[in-house]
Amino acid sequence: MAKKLYIIDGHAHIYAAYYAPMSQRLTSPSGEPTKATYIFTAAILGLIQRHEPDMLAVALDSKAPTFRTEIYTEYKANRPPMPDDMPAQIDRIEQILEAMNIPILRLDGFEADDIIGTLAKKAAKRGIETYICAKDKDMYQLVDEHTYIFDMKKGEVLDDDALFEKYKIHPRDFIDVLALQGDASDNVPGVPLIGEMNAVKLIQQYGSLDKLYKHADEVTGKRGENLRSFKEQAYLSKELVTINCKAPLKIDYKDLALEKFNEPELSRIFTELGFTRFLTQLGLTPVAGKEPAAEAAAPAPVQDLMQPLSGKTVDHDYRLIDTQKKFNTFFNMLNKQKLFAIDTETTSLDPMRADLVGMSFSWQPHKGFYLPVKAPMGTKHLDLAVVRKKLVPVLADEKIKKVGQNIKYDLLVLQNAGL
Repeated sequence: MAKKLYIIDGHAHIYAAYYAPMSQRLTSPSGEPTKATYIFTAAILGLIQRHEPDMLAVALDSKAPTFRTEIYTEYKANRPPMPDDMPAQIDRIEQILEAMNIPILRLDGFEADDIIGTLAKKAAKRGIETYICAKDKDMYQLVDEHTYIFDMKKGEVLDDDALFEKYKIHPRDFIDVLALQGDASDNVPGVPLIGEMNAVKLIQQYGSLDKLYKHADEVTGKRGENLRSFKEQAYLSKELVTINCKAPLKIDYKDLALEKFNEPELSRIFTELGFTRFLTQLGLTPVAGKEPAAEAAAPAPVQDLMQPLSGKTVDHDYRLIDTQKKFNTFFNMLNKQKLFAIDTETTSLDPMRADLVGMSFSWQPHKGFYLPVKAPMGTKHLDLAVVRKKLVPVLADEKIKKVGQNIKYDLLVLQNAGL
């Protein structure tokens, strides 16, 4: 039976943990923020206990510039600074990983994606089954008969057959799709007005970016005009989104084998952080003189925190705004408000990697409006460019108050979407 290697996209999951919805603020007995640390650790322990990997590693981005910034200085330049309380939690997570004897992999000049790609391709040659713990579509290009995408939250595996069934293109073709559509979170330009659906259609029809450009004159309208005008930009984008699977990574796969935890060190860290639940779960003894707070004050299991609250059904008026006419009516109402609530629907818990799918607005109880700006093929939705033009002045108006349940996350998503 083939051995199983799980590689975790570290920063992506740390960001997802940091911005995960949670009803309580998590801190250590000393007041140290611990939300991201706790959720990430819970995910690691859950992965180990439920899926029993033979090998496990966490790939992290280096702080050094990468080859991508050398060829395109604007790469990821649109990203806001990391939240103030996140670096300390990343340090804590690294301490925990080291105590668990889980390798942390970094490489100056390369991103975590390149480390993951290099490991996966080398593992495939050794007959090792690799499960990439990431949700970004740029990872789809790595999927093959030995390499899969694994959703740590849902426990779902995505293989090449599942990708083809959904998109009708092969995993390797996602490089060309991303080259056309771009990636707003990484500031990869792509070709204006193409978008994901049209990019997939074009690659389905022509087979590759090279073949598409041999027939570029066949694409009509503004999209065809942009396709021809932004050819160099499309190929630049392709270079940016292509994962380098030949990074100079020196690693012995024996070093990735799951080992026994350093229990004394893990006990010390968990005691300092007040992670009573993990101490109990692993049968560890709290460090004397540093006992964490009582179990009643400990955070609930992650799965409990994600459960919906029960409530009575009330009369409500929720409207789908999926046509230009409906949007105009909605906007006329929104423009008169002095305060409204806003929420975003996205593709990821990581705001730096999330694509905006839709927005919800409300300014009175039990009444709301949902504006889809991205939807499955054949489903009606609004043009983001049109929505952006109308909403930017309203969202930027300091006289109009905005409220939200997870507003910091929403603001980052909206900012990355140009709103």
